[in-house]
Amino acid sequence: MTAEIDLAVQLSAGIGRLANAMEWHRWQQDHLNDLIYPVDIPPIPWNASATVLDLPDLLGPKLGTFWDVRRLVLVAAESSGTVTMYRNSPLGDVLYPFTITASGAQAPVFFPAKSMLLRGGERVVFVQSSSGVASTIALGGLSVDASVMGLHLL
Repeated sequence: MTAEIDLAVQLSAGIGRLANAMEWHRWQQDHLNDLIYPVDIPPIPWNASATVLDLPDLLGPKLGTFWDVRRLVLVAAESSGTVTMYRNSPLGDVLYPFTITASGAQAPVFFPAKSMLLRGGERVVFVQSSSGVASTIALGGLSVDASVMGLHLL
């Protein structure tokens, strides 16, 4: 009789743990949509006379979040030249160099998941070899709250 009671107690405890785990999983799924969401920066016009495009409030995540950049599109205005993407400033890390080969050409770049991460407060800065090489820049990816970044990286 005591073995049956022990079995019932263990079974009840196991069911309780399973119910708690399922409730936690449901809560995580409901809240992840608030913590991980798409970022889509529409085409930004580039002033033809400027060689540097640096928009700190637009081209980087706010403090407490990360950006997982997945797509970047540059539309060429000239038939040749280069545009280089840097982290934080033209003196920062080179993230990607674009080579322009035809006017009006789009140079889409797709980054594998989690290959170009920006921390809150960082930004991308673009520099063209001469004024008028690029006409617009657009990017897209995911904004990830810092509290779930480890989960996102799994």
